[in-house]
Amino acid sequence: MKKIGIICCFLLISCGTAKNNVSVEKADALKMLINSKNFTIVSHTAMPMAGIGMQQLANSNLLGVGNTANSIDLTTNANYFKVTDLGVLSVSLPFYGETRSTSFSGNLGNIRFEGIPSSSNITFNDSKKHYEVAYEFKNKSDSYKVTIQIYLNSKTRITVISSNKSVITYLGVVQAI
Repeated sequence: MKKIGIICCFLLISCGTAKNNVSVEKADALKMLINSKNFTIVSHTAMPMAGIGMQQLANSNLLGVGNTANSIDLTTNANYFKVTDLGVLSVSLPFYGETRSTSFSGNLGNIRFEGIPSSSNITFNDSKKHYEVAYEFKNKSDSYKVTIQIYLNSKTRITVISSNKSVITYLGVVQAI
């Protein structure tokens, strides 16, 4: 019995230390890319807040095969979050979720922005080993707070908080423009 306990401890310790290690070269290349402020993020999954409306939409089978109320495949949807060295953001993300007010701006509720954000911040979280990027911007119909985690393996997590839409998160990858 004592041997089983020792084996379990070794397994737990070895599983706990098996983190997603990235080579120093890849981490340095990502650091250069982020510091250049000239990159784009392409998302492959949208994760809307699954409210009653999203659940009803999922139950009607209108989201497509394999999609659920809180996970939608974007691999066939064009989308991007571009950052340029001039400080300009170019954002085009499909929106799935609930909207609290309607807009007649013609964007069909998608998240779109082209211009210089009202605030921006890029830091590296040393304890969690990822970049934390924050932007705030407004378009004709909405104001947005965007937080992005960029992990050392180039995977990303974008969370968008809007004044008129429910919260939505996008999973994707960062790459050079």
